[in-house]
Amino acid sequence: FLVHEMIWNGPRMTRLTSAIQQLSDCLRSVLVRSGADVAQLDVSDLSSADEITSRYFYWLNTTSKKITQPLRVLLLLDEFQKWLAGLSSDQERLALLTALRHFNENALGKLDVSFVLCGLQNLRQMMKISADFANAVDPFEVRELTAEEADKYLRFRLEEELSIELDDRTRKRLIRLSGGNPYVLNRLGFGLL
Repeated sequence: FLVHEMIWNGPRMTRLTSAIQQLSDCLRSVLVRSGADVAQLDVSDLSSADEITSRYFYWLNTTSKKITQPLRVLLLLDEFQKWLAGLSSDQERLALLTALRHFNENALGKLDVSFVLCGLQNLRQMMKISADFANAVDPFEVRELTAEEADKYLRFRLEEELSIELDDRTRKRLIRLSGGNPYVLNRLGFGLL
């Protein structure tokens, strides 16, 4: 797999054009890294969900035809709730979910795109809105880490990856403060930097 990780740290996306543009930019950056000559999608002149998704699907199909060798791509999209929550209508949210679902239809020739959406507290609600999307995803809920798992994670993340050594007392306090929540644990750990 060629992997592209994207963490959206900006404000909520309030326009479908922004969300579709971001999605196409993520995919394009991976494909360019593979050596493909991929044009940038521009949907800034469009306003209706149908027009935006129509142009996106045309771009995606045209782009996929340029891939001549089997290519597997994994898109890791963190804070995805910010992509959906600000969109003004169910139609716009469904359009974005349909754009993702299209990756799973095996309609892209030699291009195989998988995705992981993180940060969606309301994924099950989204799956109820769109049966197509529900059939295209496998939800997996990340639960709290045990004290042992959290300690192991902190040791790996801070000590091995970032060369920061913590004493037992500090690690235990971080684990207690986070309640084992991986997101909170990360925030507390990065607060040490």
